[in-house]
Amino acid sequence: MGRPDRLRARRPGRRQRGSGHRMTIVNRWRPALRMAMRELLRHPARSALAMALVGIPVLLSALAATMIATHDVSPAESLPARLGAAEAIVLPVDGAATQSPDADSQSYEGTGEPRAFDDVAPSLAALSGGRLTPVHRGYGRLVIGSRGWDVDVLKTDFDAPATRGLTVLESGRQPRTADDVVVTPALAQDGARIGRTVIVGGLRLKVVGIGSVGTVGEHPRDRAVAVSPSSAVQTETLEILLDRDRPVTWSDTMRWNAEGFIVISRQVVLDPPPAAQQYADMSSTQDELVRQLIAIVVIALVIEVVLLAGPAFAVGVRRQRQELATLAAAGGSPGDLRRIVLAQALVLGVVTSAIAALASVPIAWGAVRFAVTVFDTGFGPFQVIWPAIAAAAALGVFASVVAALAPARQAARSDVIAALSGRSAEPKVSRGWPLFGLALLLFGLVGAAKARNAAFNGEFTIAIRTIVAVVGATFMTPWIISVIARIARHMPLPVRIALRDTDRHRSRSAPAIAAIMASVSAVTALAVASSSDAAERSRDYEYAAPLGTVTLTATTSSMQAAVTAAEKAGGATFTPLTTLGAGLYDPSAAGDDAVSGDDVQAHVLVPNPAYPGASNSRDVAVADAATLRAWNVPITAAQQAVLDRGGALVADRQMISGHTTEIVTSTVSRPEKIVRVSAVAADLGSGSVPQGPEPVVAGAVVSQATADRLGLPTSTNSARSSRPVDDLPVSAVRAAVIAADPVAGAVDVVGPPSSEFRTVFILLAVMGAIAICIGTFSATGLALSDARPDLATLSAVGASPSIRRLVAASQAGVLSFVGAALGVVVGFVPGIAAARSLTGHTSRGLVVDVPWSLLVILVVVVPVVVAAVTAAVTRSRPHVDRRTA
Repeated sequence: MGRPDRLRARRPGRRQRGSGHRMTIVNRWRPALRMAMRELLRHPARSALAMALVGIPVLLSALAATMIATHDVSPAESLPARLGAAEAIVLPVDGAATQSPDADSQSYEGTGEPRAFDDVAPSLAALSGGRLTPVHRGYGRLVIGSRGWDVDVLKTDFDAPATRGLTVLESGRQPRTADDVVVTPALAQDGARIGRTVIVGGLRLKVVGIGSVGTVGEHPRDRAVAVSPSSAVQTETLEILLDRDRPVTWSDTMRWNAEGFIVISRQVVLDPPPAAQQYADMSSTQDELVRQLIAIVVIALVIEVVLLAGPAFAVGVRRQRQELATLAAAGGSPGDLRRIVLAQALVLGVVTSAIAALASVPIAWGAVRFAVTVFDTGFGPFQVIWPAIAAAAALGVFASVVAALAPARQAARSDVIAALSGRSAEPKVSRGWPLFGLALLLFGLVGAAKARNAAFNGEFTIAIRTIVAVVGATFMTPWIISVIARIARHMPLPVRIALRDTDRHRSRSAPAIAAIMASVSAVTALAVASSSDAAERSRDYEYAAPLGTVTLTATTSSMQAAVTAAEKAGGATFTPLTTLGAGLYDPSAAGDDAVSGDDVQAHVLVPNPAYPGASNSRDVAVADAATLRAWNVPITAAQQAVLDRGGALVADRQMISGHTTEIVTSTVSRPEKIVRVSAVAADLGSGSVPQGPEPVVAGAVVSQATADRLGLPTSTNSARSSRPVDDLPVSAVRAAVIAADPVAGAVDVVGPPSSEFRTVFILLAVMGAIAICIGTFSATGLALSDARPDLATLSAVGASPSIRRLVAASQAGVLSFVGAALGVVVGFVPGIAAARSLTGHTSRGLVVDVPWSLLVILVVVVPVVVAAVTAAVTRSRPHVDRRTA
C-alpha cells in the first residue's frame, strides 16, 4: 500500500505543502551535501586551492577586526587609567559647558582661563557630595646625561583611594616625596632605572618605580612620568577625581555642565544615554563614517571572494561534467545539478570560513605580540570582537555560494550528450552583459569624477562609485578576453596557446582577471591620491631657514649658558635672536604684562598667498644691524635709521597701512591689544632655499628701545650658528645644549621635506604584487589542470619538453598583465578624482601626481616576475591523462 503513495509523491505537477514539502527540500539537499563532501575529499589539491581562495580574505578580515579592536582603546577600556577607582573625573572650565557622553566632543563659554582647585572645590563638593582628589597633567622634558625626551607629566596623591589604577607598577613604589618620580618602561629602557637620578622640568628627581602612567595595554614608546603633589614640576591642566558611594548619572552630568564642569562618568561611558537625551550640538558623524567603512569592506570582501573562488568552482564543474551528465541522463533534473554544485560551495565555505575565523584569533594575538616587541607599536588590551569574526565567516560562506552560482547555472544548462562524449564548449559571449557592464563602468567613473565636488564625504562617494565601476568592468571582462584572443594568431606558439585557452575557458579566466583588476584598481586609486597629497605637501613646504642651517633653542634664562656650551662644543659662533613676547618658560621677563607670569604673545599678520584674504601670524624680532647680519639679513643705513627712530621693518609691503603697521599682543586672561608703529618694507629674507618662498627672520623687526617704549616683554629663545651642518659636530653641540638647559634645550637642523610617500609607495607595491600573485597563481594552476590533455597532445606530436613551462609562463603573464592593465585603467579616474578632492583647496591650484613608476611595476614588472616564477616551478614532463573514446 505504501508504493502507490510514493509514486504519487513523485508525479510531476503535484506540489507538496507543509511539513511534507519541507522534508522534500531536506531530502533533496541531503544527497547533494554528501556528494559535495565526497568530491572535496576525492580532490584534495583542488579543494585546498578553493579553500585558500575563500579563506584568505575571511582570515584577513577577521584578523583586521581583532587587531583594530585591540589597537583602538575605547573610552570604556580607558576608564581605569583615566578615572582610577573614582566614579567620575571632572574638568573645571570658566563657563557653561556642553559635551558628548564620553566628553570626546565638548564646548564651553568663556576665555579658557584655567581654574585653581581651591577655587572650584567648595562648589563641586556641594554639587556632588563626594570626595575630591586633584590631578594635574602637563608636559616636560626628562634628561639623562646629554639625552632628553619630551614626556607627559601626571601629578597627584597616589596614596588616595581614588587614584588606584592611574599607574600600574611593574617594579618599585609610588612617588611620595617631592624628589620621587615613576617612569614608564620606555624611559627605563632609555636609562631611567630605579635608583637613578634624572632631570624632569629642570629638577633633579630619583626614579622610585617603573610602570604604565595613564595608559592601558602595552605602549612600548609611551614616555610619561608620575610625581607626587609636593613636587615642583610644572603642570598645565587640572582634573578632579570624584569618589562617592553612588554613580554619576547623565542628569548629574548635564546639571554640572551648567555650573562650568565637564564630566567623564564611569556609568555614563559604560551605559550612554539615548541620543534624544544628549546635547543636539554634540552629535558626531563618527558612527556614520564607521558604518560607511564597514559597508565598503563588506562589499569589497564579497566581490573579491566571488572573483577568486569562482574559477575554482568553474574548473570543478568541468572536471565533474561527465559525472553530472551521467546523473542527468539517469533522470536528474537541472535543479539537482545546481544543488550539487552549490552544495560543494556551501560545504567548502562553511568549513573554510570556520577554520579561517577561528585561526584569526591566535594569529592576531601573535601579530600583536610581534608588533609590540619588534616595532614598538602600542596596543590596548587584547580584544576579540566575536560578532565581527562571525560576520566575516558568514560573509565568506555567502560569497562562496555566490561564486558558485554561475558554474551551477552552467552545469544545469550543459549539453548532456556533449559532456558524455567528452566534448566541451564554452558558451558564447552575450552582447547584453558587456553593454550592461559598460553602462555600469561609465556610471561609476563619471560619478567618481564628479564626487570630488560633494559637500560632505566625497571620498566615500568616490569609493562606492569605484566599486560600481569595478563591477561593470567585471561584466565586460569576458568580452575583453574574446577581443584580445583575436590577436593570438600573430603571437608565438606558447602565447597563442595561452590566449586561446584563456578565451576558450572564460568562466575560469574572466573571474581571475577581474579579481586582479579589482585589487589593482584599488591600489591605483590609492596610489594616485596618496602621491598627489604628498606632492601638494611637498609643494607647500616652507623652509624656516636656508637648507643646512643649525639653530639652538633654550629658555631666556639659560640662553647665554646654552650659547657658551654650543660654541665650545662646536667651535662656531651662535648669535641669539630676541623676540617680543614672554612665553611660559619666562614668566619673569621684562614688562608689566609678564610680572604675573602671564603668557604674553606678540605678533604681526603677514598675508598668506595660498589663501587670499588670510594671514599668518609671525614673530616680531628685537634686533640691531649686527644681529640681523649674523642671521644673514643685511640692512641699509636708511633702514637702520628707521629702527633708531622707533619704527619697524616689515617683511611684506601689504602689512603697511598709512605708513604704520599693527603689532598684535594678547594674553590668556586679557583680550587682544593692537599697537601701531611706523614701518617701512624691507627684505628680511635669510637666504635662498630649494623651493617655496624665501624664509624671513621674522614678520617684523623693531629695536630694543622700541620694545621698551611699548612696554612689551621680550624673550630670547633661539640662536643661529655661523656654520652650516656640514661643518659642525651637531651631536656634540646638541649634548652640550641639553646639558646647559635640561628644560628646553634643543638643536634643530633645517633639512629637506621628508618623503612621506616612500613608505606608502612600498606598501602599495607590495599589496598590488600580492594581489596579482594570488589571482594569477591560482588561475594558472587551474588552467594547467584543465590543459593537461592539450599539453599531452603537444608532447605526443613532438613538442619540446620546455613547451609546458613556456605555456604556463604565458598563461600567467597573460592573466596578470591583462588584469593589472585593466585595473590601472579602471582605478585611474577615481584616483584623479580623489587627488582633486584632497588637493584642490588652495589658491595655488590642485595637484595631480601620478606615480608612473608604481604603475609600471604593477603592469610590467610584476607580470614578468610572475611569468618567470611560474615557468621555474612548472615541471616540463607531461602528465598523461586518460582520454574518453
